[in-house]
Amino acid sequence: MVFKNSWGGKRLSELLAYMTERMPKNSPGSLTGEEYAAVTAYILMLNGYPSGDEELPYDSSATRRIRIEASDR
Repeated sequence: MVFKNSWGGKRLSELLAYMTERMPKNSPGSLTGEEYAAVTAYILMLNGYPSGDEELPYDSSATRRIRIEASDR
């Protein structure tokens, strides 16, 4: 619920940018784009969001078109 309250209604690109700028704590930006996308997909799954048919893209133009659902599941 905390995740949905914080990120619901925002674009996926915002979450990826946040993670890239701040995580991991001791070395922000040190993962590859694919690794950040994989971690994001895992976080979404843990919060009850369904998996897609394809791997989550890291491409900012693609993730700008994806909005994180705000409603309760």
